[in-house]
Amino acid sequence: MSTTAKTAGRGLASNWDLALTSSALLLIVGGLVAPRIRRLLAGEPDNAAPAVS
Repeated sequence: MSTTAKTAGRGLASNWDLALTSSALLLIVGGLVAPRIRRLLAGEPDNAAPAVS
């Protein structure tokens, strides 16, 4: 096997790992942020800061 084929395989594996990790992080962050964005689009008040009476 040539040196070029070896390094190409390693580069592909590295890119695959990066893509998989990025996708997983995107799903996690998206799942955490989605309810807040949904409330924002619906025009509901944010529950993070309670109103002072």
